Amino acid sequence: EAEAAKAAEEERLRKEEEERRRRISEELERRKKLQSDYEARVISAIDALESVVSTCQKHRELRGQLDPATSIGNAVSPLEGARTTFQEQTKKSLKSDFKKCTAFVKKLKSGSFPSPSEVTSTNSAIRTLNLSRYVEEVAAAIVEPGGGGSKVKLTDVPGIVALCVEMHRRYEGFVESLVPVLLAGVGGAAGGANPSSANDGDDGNGSSIPRRICLRLLTEFIIHGIVTDTKPILK
Repeated sequence: EAEAAKAAEEERLRKEEEERRRRISEELERRKKLQSDYEARVISAIDALESVVSTCQKHRELRGQLDPATSIGNAVSPLEGARTTFQEQTKKSLKSDFKKCTAFVKKLKSGSFPSPSEVTSTNSAIRTLNLSRYVEEVAAAIVEPGGGGSKVKLTDVPGIVALCVEMHRRYEGFVESLVPVLLAGVGGAAGGANPSSANDGDDGNGSSIPRRICLRLLTEFIIHGIVTDTKPILK
């Protein structure tokens, strides 16, 4: 009996030790997972912060390039300088192909907008075509795609903004043709791109672009330096 009791006690102690080790192992594994998750969140937060900083830096540089104001010692603004350089150096090498230019405008009117990468590619329309005679048509194509039959989607905004940056950088009068229509869209004025579309489910803003998209575009225009006077928007 003494032997049996001793054996039983030893078995109990063995099982307790196994249970203790199992719990320690589980706790170590839990802590390891928590540490791994924490490090992943930290890395993700750092990446996100670096992305924000990088984007802000790019926007600041772009606003500087598109600044219409002159500075002390400079009679020509950065925007005027960019346009002069374009007129004197780049424009001469561009194609004034009627078919290609009108095809580009029609593509925009159909609601097919380029992505940011497509806008900046070396063979994009904005970089290969002379659109100086189509400035107002390009602006109109953006605010009334498909003649009001289609809508600009939120996913189209980055590409539209990239396109507008390059048009504004090159051609005078582009923003002046575009912004008033977007302002009318935000304010719900009847002077938008397509007055007949007010009853077509587009927020009733008199434009083929929903009011929220008009506001988003105007906000992006300010961030990117396309629009510098915020007073009309704030009103």
